[in-house]
Amino acid sequence: MIGEFSFSQEPSVKSQRGFFGGGVLRLSRRVRLYFNSWSVNSSFPTFANEQLKYGYSLYQVFPEYSQRYIILSPFQFSRDLAGELYPFSMTRISVSENEVNGFLEWDGDETRLSTGYGYRDGVDDRMRSHIGYFSVFHNGEKTKYWGKIEMDRNFDRERQQKDSRTEQLLLGGRQRLFSTSRGSFYLQMDYRGEVFDDLLELNPSTLHHYFTFLGEFLTEEEGVFAGYRREILTSREDNSTLLDRNIYEAGVRKHIFKGLFVDSRIREEKASQGGVSSDVQMVSLGGGIESKRIRVMGRYEFQINKGDSQERKRQLWSLFVFGTPIKGMNLSLRYFRRKGMDGALVPSSESSEEELSFRLLWRPFRFLSLYSQWRYDTNIELYPPLDRTKSNTLASIQGLKISFSRKLEFLANYKMLRVWGPIENKKQSASAELGYLFFKHFRAGLGMEVIDFEDKFDPAGNYHSTVGYFKLIALY
Repeated sequence: MIGEFSFSQEPSVKSQRGFFGGGVLRLSRRVRLYFNSWSVNSSFPTFANEQLKYGYSLYQVFPEYSQRYIILSPFQFSRDLAGELYPFSMTRISVSENEVNGFLEWDGDETRLSTGYGYRDGVDDRMRSHIGYFSVFHNGEKTKYWGKIEMDRNFDRERQQKDSRTEQLLLGGRQRLFSTSRGSFYLQMDYRGEVFDDLLELNPSTLHHYFTFLGEFLTEEEGVFAGYRREILTSREDNSTLLDRNIYEAGVRKHIFKGLFVDSRIREEKASQGGVSSDVQMVSLGGGIESKRIRVMGRYEFQINKGDSQERKRQLWSLFVFGTPIKGMNLSLRYFRRKGMDGALVPSSESSEEELSFRLLWRPFRFLSLYSQWRYDTNIELYPPLDRTKSNTLASIQGLKISFSRKLEFLANYKMLRVWGPIENKKQSASAELGYLFFKHFRAGLGMEVIDFEDKFDPAGNYHSTVGYFKLIALY
């Protein structure tokens, strides 16, 4: 179990508070109960200051959450099946909200049953959400199957702007049909259905169907695949078809040399929506390097969207690097660039988007841990009135932790967020904290944070503040 309560007061902000509590109870050898709760004000500066121990994601608080990731095959690396089956395990702690969730799980040798409930109450947007679910996942050597029933309710407190209900059914299975000396053939089928009801009758109530059929021939981490997906959206009022989409996809993954592989795909999508037909064609060329310590993958995609006598083109470049190049170091780098041409505009106009992010966690010595995270985004707007307007964002977090003993530690971090373009401002904060563990289950923290904000076009909003804080964390 872990918990934290923090309180802050500044000249410009009367009072801010932050609370987080969570834990895991082992009820028996196979049954566990997970629970989490937090409440954080919108502009709270010092909450979760201990960035190196846990950030804002629950899988950082409880490492076993991150072990839930389910990879069905190399061709489905981007699918987050665990996030679909276990809605709360990938939850991120967010400011300006109150949230409580809990789930009970039974773990067999190959099967996991999970059921849970949670609610979210927004402080600023006054929106409330309730989620309840039951899921099953069987992870056999030859046979895998999964299923989930989920019910969601979303509404504002006055029930004037939004009051909707969603019911979801997820079913799927994957079977190894046969094996040869060259590899194994797998057949996979998926179905997801969603029933949406707008209780205020502001939006049409709908029924959404997703069907997927996939065949793969794999030899360890390489092979070929072909798949078909169907998506149908109908109105529950008059049973009319609002969307009918068919997707055909195929790909190959092959190791050329030791550690070097190619991963390429083609996809064609035909859809009909509102009486308008569209056709999407995509070619993806990728490859990379794999080793025990690091993985590098690059990809180029070219896509053409045709519909309503217009043509839109899109190009995408991406690069992913992650691994442990040396002992005690974990790093990840992601680069993404998209460029598009919209022929529907006169004259034809281009748009572009670029993102570069880097994260490093390094423990060079037993007593020292370092953390660094950067993210840069740039975007060129396509549509009037902001067409050809470029905006940029740079965010950075740097941190360190020094352990003087098992009970005494020092933490410090620096955060920066800079925005330039139509809006230009910069916010920086530096903090330091001395923490001490006593009675085995309690940690006291005494710290200070300095915050500085500058706005180029609105100097009256500039401010500088110094915050001192004390926090007590219970660990069980």
